[in-house]
Amino acid sequence: MGTAHEVIEFPSIQSWKWLLLPLLSGAIPSSTSAADLTGDLTPISFPAGWSYLRNTAVMGNAADYTPLLCDAGESRYDVTGAGFPAPGPNFTYITASGGSHPGRGTAQGDAFNGYLILAYTIQPGEQGLVTLVNGSIRGNNLSGAGGASNGWDLRFYVGNSQQGSSLIVPWSSASAQFSQTFGQLGVGETIYVALGPNGNFLFDGSVLGLQLDSTPVPEPQTGFLIAFGLLAAGASRNKVEGALRWRKKVSEIAG
Repeated sequence: MGTAHEVIEFPSIQSWKWLLLPLLSGAIPSSTSAADLTGDLTPISFPAGWSYLRNTAVMGNAADYTPLLCDAGESRYDVTGAGFPAPGPNFTYITASGGSHPGRGTAQGDAFNGYLILAYTIQPGEQGLVTLVNGSIRGNNLSGAGGASNGWDLRFYVGNSQQGSSLIVPWSSASAQFSQTFGQLGVGETIYVALGPNGNFLFDGSVLGLQLDSTPVPEPQTGFLIAFGLLAAGASRNKVEGALRWRKKVSEIAG
């Protein structure tokens, strides 16, 4: 008969889990809402981070964007801030309820399409991975039905760099959803969401909504903590599996 040996018990995966959970629970970042277009918009002054613009040349160069002006009596930002529409006519506007309209299109004889530009500059504490979520647009001028409106052109920028492809949204009285990832952004960087007429501004009145979420990037020490936890859990599992194999051998010898 073989000689029985004492089996050494190693810490289990479960014991490691309870040790690491309190450390890791606060280490993994979660996203927070940095900005809400309609929730933040006020008829009196620009909320922190936001500005509402239009382009005076082809889209893509922030130096060619000019601010819309506040018409407090109408809870609206538009081209003149007094009297609507602006000469042209130019219907570019954004209201506190998300009512919106792009500028003139090339079908109106302009050299370039006019965009309503919603700009947001990342504020302190909002740096991280930024994503546009809960984006929606729907037509609010029923005269646009049946092809009378050719829909909208949505573009997304960080600074002068376009993010993804232009999004052509057909006119509908039902909301169309959209989203966009902007990547890791720092304080002071600016996102631009541009709503264009897709060449023709007829019946392009809409209701527009969107939010910007920011997920903090873990600090180096946080990343180390997460890596340590994973390594520790892996080491514990290897030890447990080794102990089980040793116990099996001892049982075979003892038998």
